[in-house]
Amino acid sequence: MLKGVEVIALAFERTDDFSKAVQNVSRVKNKFSANYDFLITEKTGAQQASEALPMLNKVMAFPTTIYIDKKGVVRKFIRDLVVQQQVRNTINLLSKQLCLLRN
Repeated sequence: MLKGVEVIALAFERTDDFSKAVQNVSRVKNKFSANYDFLITEKTGAQQASEALPMLNKVMAFPTTIYIDKKGVVRKFIRDLVVQQQVRNTINLLSKQLCLLRN
């Protein structure tokens, strides 16, 4: 990943069975070579995700990628699967935009 950038995945699995959730997350993580941490939540499904993250209005789809700056401001949403190159491109674009705002 890029220097100064941290990626954490929240897994809102559709099962209350923790061992099954671990299997599901491991499969996704391996399939997409995700080299970042996945946190399995206690809540399941879109409604529960929206309740857990009320500041995001409404989680509409899985996966949802949320870019949050170091001050906790949500900068961008992507409601689809995001590959590593897309993450790099988005972070670079957001970094440039933030630099422009500071000047």
